[in-house]
Amino acid sequence: MALINDQRLYTGGSERFDTRPHVQLYAQLKAKEQANKDAFDEYMRNLNIKVNPAGMRNNERRVFEDKLSKWQQYGMQNKEQLRNPRKDGGRASMEFQAGYQDLQNIIARSKGVEELKKPAVEVITDPNKYDRVNKDKLKTALQSTDQDLYIQDPKTGAWVDNPEWRGISVSDIEFNAKPFDQGKFRGLFKDIKRQEQAPTMIKDSKNMTQTVTKRAVFDEPAKDQIAEIAVTEYMSDPSTKEFIDKLDPSEYNDFFKKNYGHDIQTEGDLAAAYALKTQQEELITSELKDDLFAQRKAMAELNDAYAKGRMYMRRAWSKADKATQDTWVDGQIDGIIAKGKQGGEVVYTDENDNKRLGFKLPLDPTMAKALTRDKQEPDALRLNSDGTIQPVFLIRDDSGKAVRGKKGEYEINKTLSVPLTREQIRAAYSRQFGVKQANLEMGGMDGDGDERSSGSETIGILD
Repeated sequence: MALINDQRLYTGGSERFDTRPHVQLYAQLKAKEQANKDAFDEYMRNLNIKVNPAGMRNNERRVFEDKLSKWQQYGMQNKEQLRNPRKDGGRASMEFQAGYQDLQNIIARSKGVEELKKPAVEVITDPNKYDRVNKDKLKTALQSTDQDLYIQDPKTGAWVDNPEWRGISVSDIEFNAKPFDQGKFRGLFKDIKRQEQAPTMIKDSKNMTQTVTKRAVFDEPAKDQIAEIAVTEYMSDPSTKEFIDKLDPSEYNDFFKKNYGHDIQTEGDLAAAYALKTQQEELITSELKDDLFAQRKAMAELNDAYAKGRMYMRRAWSKADKATQDTWVDGQIDGIIAKGKQGGEVVYTDENDNKRLGFKLPLDPTMAKALTRDKQEPDALRLNSDGTIQPVFLIRDDSGKAVRGKKGEYEINKTLSVPLTREQIRAAYSRQFGVKQANLEMGGMDGDGDERSSGSETIGILD
C-alpha cells in the first residue's frame, strides 16, 4: 500500500481548507449535531435539578431516592433512543417520561400529606380546641397519616402503596362530646370482684323458712383499681369528662372520704367517687329458702304423732306448714302405691266392661274417709296404667248390700268411680286431717274406734 503524505508537508506548514459547498455543509451539520449532543448531555446531567423534593416528608425520601437513581440510570443507558426516538419507536422516551411523572407524583403526595395535617396541628396547638377534641380518635388518625405512603413488596422489591396508610379527614376532629354512656362506663369495672362476707340467717319458725342474706364488698385494692380506671376514663374520654365536671362534689365528698380517707380534691377524686358509688360499695342479696332442718323436725313429729294416735296427730298437724303437710301426705301415698305394686299387676273389668291392667291398692280407713262421696266410702282402690288413682264405688241396694250384674259381677257406680290425679288424692287426704270430727284413725281404727273390715265382698272388683 502506497504511503500518502500529509499535504501540509508541501505548503510550508500552512493548512489549506476545502471551500467546496458540500464540504462546508457537512462541517456545519456535524457541528450542529455535536451541539445537540452536548446540550442533551447537559440536560441529562441536570435532571435532578428539575425533580425538586423540597418540602417532601422524610417518610418518602427512601422511595424517592431509589426511583430517582433508577430513572437517571435509565436515561443514561438509553441516551441514543431518547435523543432520536425513531430508533425504538419512542418506547424509551415514553418510559423515561413515565418515570419522571412518577417522581413528581411522589413529591406531590408527600407534600399533600403535610397539608392534610394542618387542621389537626391547629387543634393541637390551640389549648381551647385541644381540650374539647376527641383525643383518642385524633391520635389514631394522626398515627395512620404519619405512616409511609409506600412500602416495598417483600417478594418483588417493587414499591407499592401502603394499605395501612389513611389520610386524616375533618370527621376525625370532633369537638362535641357524645352523650355520656352510663352502661359503657359501668362495664369498665365488671371484672373487679367483691369479697363475700359471712351470710346471716333469719328463721321463720311458723312457716319453716329462713331468709339468707349475703353481703359482698370491695376491699382496698379493688377500690384503688376502680379509682385508677375512673381517672383514666375521665382524662381520655370527652363525654366522661363533661359529665363528671357537671357533678356537685359536695354530694360525693362524705362517700369518698369514707372509702378513700380524705376529701375530694381533684376532678379525678370526683370521678373515682362517682365510679365507686355507681358500682355499689356493698352488694346485698337476700334469698328466702325452706328451713330444711325445721321441716325434717316437723316430719319427724308428724310420724311420731301418727304412731301415737289421733290426739297427737291433730296437734302435730296443726303446727306443720303446708309444705311439710304435703310432703308427709306424699309419703303416705307412695307407701300405699308401693304396697299395691308388691301384689303384682292384675286384670280388672272397668266401669265400661273393658278389661284393663292395674294394681290393687290397700284402702286404709284414712284414705276411705278422704275419698267418701255422697256419704259412701269407696269399696276398693286401684292404680291405673296412666298413673291415675281410681276409687271404686259399688252400686248398693237399700239394705246396703252390693248389687251383682247378670254375669255375677258386682256393678260399679260409674258416677262416683272417677279416676283422680295424684294432686287430687293429696288434697283429699290432707283435708281429712283438718276435719274435726273425722281425724286420721290410728292403728287400723275408724272414726268410731272400730276395726275396719277389708271388705271381703269387694275383693272380686279387681279380679
